[in-house]
Amino acid sequence: MFRVVLLLCMLAVEGKKPVPDVAAQDSAAAIVKEVYGKEWKNAQTAMQKVELAKKLLKQAKESSGVDRFVLLRIGKDLGIDALDCDTAFEAVDEIDRSFVINTLGMKAEVLNKIASHAITAEERKALARRATELVNDAVHQDNFPIAKAINELLLRAARSANDSALANEATERSKQLDDFAKEYETAQIAAAVLRDRPTDPEANLTVGKYACLIKGDWNAGIPMLALGGDKALADLAGADLKGPASAKDQVSLGDRWWELAGGIGKKRAVFWYEKASPTLSGLAKEKATKRIAEVALARAGEGILANKVVIWNAHNARWKDRGATKCNLLLKRAGQVVWHKEDITLAWSAGRDPATTIQLPNMQFDAVRVEITDVHNKKNANTAALSEIEVYVGDKNIALGKPVTVSGNLPKAGAGPDALVDGINQSDELRHGFWCADSLPCWAEIDFSAKPH
Repeated sequence: MFRVVLLLCMLAVEGKKPVPDVAAQDSAAAIVKEVYGKEWKNAQTAMQKVELAKKLLKQAKESSGVDRFVLLRIGKDLGIDALDCDTAFEAVDEIDRSFVINTLGMKAEVLNKIASHAITAEERKALARRATELVNDAVHQDNFPIAKAINELLLRAARSANDSALANEATERSKQLDDFAKEYETAQIAAAVLRDRPTDPEANLTVGKYACLIKGDWNAGIPMLALGGDKALADLAGADLKGPASAKDQVSLGDRWWELAGGIGKKRAVFWYEKASPTLSGLAKEKATKRIAEVALARAGEGILANKVVIWNAHNARWKDRGATKCNLLLKRAGQVVWHKEDITLAWSAGRDPATTIQLPNMQFDAVRVEITDVHNKKNANTAALSEIEVYVGDKNIALGKPVTVSGNLPKAGAGPDALVDGINQSDELRHGFWCADSLPCWAEIDFSAKPH
């Protein structure tokens, strides 16, 4: 009884509902087929199926309950029929927003069905990208059975297509996943120790290393490393927790992480080099830039293609007196700038947060950086702001929820980096968005690369 009550409480908190029963789904599906019957019958090509799926997904946003679920489910199935991972995954993500589902399992099912029909190089490439992302998601959720199953699926698809490069990549990842699974089991044993002895040095060290080096969750892992049994690592983690403010101290801390035995701290070093970078110059900047690029190249993926970036400016909520007026837009891949557009004029209004759209070239990238270079009301130049940054593939904003790094941020409610990619593009009452605390230019960078492990 207690478990049932607990589950109901969890559902209430999350605002999600159970998946509708089969009979209810069948009734709703019959209505969908009646309303969209002609389009359904005529949707023979992949493009036509995707167009119908998009229409159903749009209708789902205006629907609720069983109707919403069925519209999204059928949209997912149409995406599968069209061998379009992106459309099918978009439908799954929408289902996940409203209903209690096994999201990883449903996406794995999508990939499994598409993999058996993916023939062209473009189809295999899209499958590989999505499979890699899903493997990474599974690792971050400590779900190694799903991670291994998806990777095995990718390996089979690569072999059937005689794609040796993709097959080799999947084979290497399989070995890596086996190692990660062993590390997870060890970390679980240590986590059990921490429940009874929260300050146990060896257990903190084990769990902290797993969090930082396998999951890439430095925020969770560094406090544990600071309590860990490795004195040098504990001292370094303690310094990190203090959060050095000056560029000189940030670079110094980055250097200490970089020099850690075996290079295991390089990714954390990059975090501090990125923080310091806007105010660096000369050889210090060259060194930081080179090291950032080195780590980025080591984790580089295939990159993505997008058609436009939409930047929503800020107007300082009810004060209506500040915002950005000019910016630079940079596309990066593996840490290197592959395209840039300088001196972009940003729309600004005292009454609302307006949008400026920048069309993108047909070029792959894994990060988008916006640099604010000028502001409205120069007396407050250190409080330039943006409300939202959107990056579109077709009509889908792929920036939602992605990791964001900024050069500096004012410590105000709603003014954090994550506010740039939360889907809220207006700040009528609160300073919602990215408010940089540095001298111009200040910047925000959205990371689309696979999470490093």
